[in-house]
Amino acid sequence: MPAGVGDRCAVLRAYHEAVLTPYEEQMRARVDAERSAGCRALMDGGVEGMLAGLSPMMRWRRPVLHV
Repeated sequence: MPAGVGDRCAVLRAYHEAVLTPYEEQMRARVDAERSAGCRALMDGGVEGMLAGLSPMMRWRRPVLHV
């Protein structure tokens, strides 16, 4: 292992523990909610309906998804 790699790994682990781990449950809940909303949109409106709901980050103009 090149010099300093272990130190960088330790810093990244410490950062993860300090910054991300305390919010892990909230992040997981948000991802689950977004997934559920996407599934509902797909079931209710098909692929067109699901893609139409991606705005404002993405825009569906058949046949192109603009990101």
